[in-house]
Amino acid sequence: MTRPAALYIRVSSHLQARDDRYGLARQEAETRAYAARTGLSIPDGALYTDVITGRSETRDGLEQLKADRQRYSAIITSEADRLGRTPLAGHKILNELLGLGLDVHNATDGLYDPDDDASVLTFDMRMVIAHQELRSIKRRMLGGKLAAAEKGEIIPHGWRCYGYRQVYELEGGRPVRRIEVDEVEAAVVREIFERLVRGDTTGQIADDLNARGVPTAMNSVWHPQRPWYMARNTAYKGEARMTLRHAKREFTFPVPPIVDGDTWQLAHDSLRRKPIKHTETFWLNGLLRCAECGGAMSGTNSHSSRTSYRHYRCSRAFKHRHYGDVPVCTQRTYYRMNDLHEHADRIVREIAEHPERYAGQAASTPPDHSRALKEIDRLEGQLKRYLTDYQRELLTGDEYAGLRDTARRRLEELRAEVVPPTVIPLPNTAAALEAIGRLVQEGVSTREVLLRSGTRLSIAPGGVLEVVLRV
Repeated sequence: MTRPAALYIRVSSHLQARDDRYGLARQEAETRAYAARTGLSIPDGALYTDVITGRSETRDGLEQLKADRQRYSAIITSEADRLGRTPLAGHKILNELLGLGLDVHNATDGLYDPDDDASVLTFDMRMVIAHQELRSIKRRMLGGKLAAAEKGEIIPHGWRCYGYRQVYELEGGRPVRRIEVDEVEAAVVREIFERLVRGDTTGQIADDLNARGVPTAMNSVWHPQRPWYMARNTAYKGEARMTLRHAKREFTFPVPPIVDGDTWQLAHDSLRRKPIKHTETFWLNGLLRCAECGGAMSGTNSHSSRTSYRHYRCSRAFKHRHYGDVPVCTQRTYYRMNDLHEHADRIVREIAEHPERYAGQAASTPPDHSRALKEIDRLEGQLKRYLTDYQRELLTGDEYAGLRDTARRRLEELRAEVVPPTVIPLPNTAAALEAIGRLVQEGVSTREVLLRSGTRLSIAPGGVLEVVLRV
């Protein structure tokens, strides 16, 4: 009784698997001829096919063959490199098949015998040659891509740009990709460029598009960075750019322009204008302190998939966090910008109307801990590097423990220096309170009132704002 065997054939791409190509048909014919010569039988449904690169170790057809292994005693391929195009992939799959109790044949070299030195050497050499052939194929393909890219005749796979879409057309029976303008998105692109030329900021454009419900390419919200990047994208004037990863060179390829070159240049030049100061949005920056550690409460933007939020947070609570140690500040709450701005406005108006409630509340300028904080930051990074070196076995356990303990002791000393500012009551605050009342009557903005009067605010856990008068 003849032994049943499975046939395994593989090509690397769907182009090679087309009916007008002969890669799969040739492999099937060679494996069936080998089975007939060696007396192996091929049951119905014993042909397993994969269309995948030989570098991959996970394949649907091969996995199905492994699942059906009880039906067969052997597997036949046309050549050894059908198992893998690299020594690593080839040997791994070979060992898996042998471990399942299957004999491994190929129509070129015959049966693989793990106890025969000549058979093992032959398979090893086949894997080395296959790997070298793979490198040669990649080198030739890269050369062809470079030649096509230099002529602008290549479009990168997965290229996506707002305002364009990819379409496929048949030429000579083969699908060919084309880039064409998406008129719905292109209208938004033209509007963005026109508004930038008129002098609108990217933030104003983004806010207006969000208010109108205009979706982005990913159906999310518009952030100010999006119009900024669009104004720098040369694709909109007809010169799209790409980088071939292996060549590490940038090339251009033509696409239909959405705006003319002059409009693109004017919009691009508008980005060089002085941007809006951060304090125009987060006008409490520099005026709001953390009551826990005395650090600055800085404004920050956070985004979700469909909207964006503006908050204040303690910079020390997030800047100095690291693995295994306690941050400099424990106040890690995000406070909504609009809520704090409204609260600050109310406080300033209340001071102007009832200055007697705040008489005697003043504080000295908090000490400057900038050097200590820089040293803390450096030591935190040093601790991470010590841990990395220990994990890489560059440091012994004793060396790592000694360096770590020394750095941690120094960190504790520095953190003891960084304490919340001490509130010291000063006898005369009348001048500061009088200045606040006068400035409010003059209609000066809340930020200017706080700056000119030397008044600062501090926020305690829970969002409680406190007034700090510097006199």
